[in-house]
Amino acid sequence: MWGLDYIKSEWHVVKGAPLAFALLLVAGLIGGYAFESILTAERVATLETMIRQRDGEIDGYQKTLSDRMDKVEKALSAQQLSSIETTLTRSPTATVELQSDREWTDTAEIARQLQSTFEKTGWTVDKSQGKSGAGVVLRATSDVATSVIRNALDEAAVPYKTTPISGPTGGMEFMLYKHSSGTLPKVAPDTTQP
Repeated sequence: MWGLDYIKSEWHVVKGAPLAFALLLVAGLIGGYAFESILTAERVATLETMIRQRDGEIDGYQKTLSDRMDKVEKALSAQQLSSIETTLTRSPTATVELQSDREWTDTAEIARQLQSTFEKTGWTVDKSQGKSGAGVVLRATSDVATSVIRNALDEAAVPYKTTPISGPTGGMEFMLYKHSSGTLPKVAPDTTQP
């Protein structure tokens, strides 16, 4: 408040040179605004630089995560394979049809892992080329095989989708990987019984 008191005490000077007072007042306000604008612009530029740096870091993390997820989804883990093998070992053996789309190399590792695991436990594996775009599919043509495969996949926490097989033998198709979507199905395992 001392500024107002000062102006009141010097009012006779202000009255004597009103134009000079007005110009100095306007120049002071403009100068203060310009100075604050410069400081604000510097702060904004600094924050924008920090944001760009963080965006670059985030992009790097996203790429790394995406690369890791691609590797994870293109092969079953050792723990999943062990769980499948354990379930198959304690169950009666049967025949399973393993279909994979040979045009897509990203399904080859899962198909190879499954074939090896089923054969190691005494199952007969009939390999065939699936429909283009089908990915990796296990076909169980008996109720026993359907039940065992469902239990093995559920216990190993391998996501899948099922489709009943029409025809006299019946059975179930278990789709484990569909390369057109690029991932394993993101659905809970089907718990309906045939």
